[in-house]
Amino acid sequence: MSDEITLKTGLYEELFAPPLLSHLASPEEAWQRYYEYNLSLGVTLDGPKSEAEKPIWYNLAMLYCHQVRLREVIAGSAPNPTETEQALAYLVQSGYRLSLRPLGLEYKNPKTFAPVLTRLEEELWRIGMPDQGRNRLFHASLEKAVEEAQHIYVAWVDEEDGKES
Repeated sequence: MSDEITLKTGLYEELFAPPLLSHLASPEEAWQRYYEYNLSLGVTLDGPKSEAEKPIWYNLAMLYCHQVRLREVIAGSAPNPTETEQALAYLVQSGYRLSLRPLGLEYKNPKTFAPVLTRLEEELWRIGMPDQGRNRLFHASLEKAVEEAQHIYVAWVDEEDGKES
């Protein structure tokens, strides 16, 4: 690995994952993956109806692909990981905090909890921080921890916003 890998950190000294999209050949590939994922849930997306709509749909698809790749990277199961991805996985697996905020919303802070995930033991994780509002310990394998934390994060943000998830 290179000695020059730098990851940005936030208010809680958490690591921000850089855009994890190098595994995609194109925005169209991201769209195809997002479309297929939704089909697997029984949801058929309309998709872009014009050239002007393509960036909106493609951006949403790339956010989805980033979140899935983040799960794979932290689990150590991402195909052909970059040096930066390897460094991120190593640090999070070693107990450094990981930001759970979606790409592009890195500086948006929920009111009731710190949006971070921390590995405490092999299969013991914490979302949030004890001295920063809500937090929860949960048991999960390395393969499932980020996904579980992402679901908790969304539910807690929805609760703050007065939505039901």
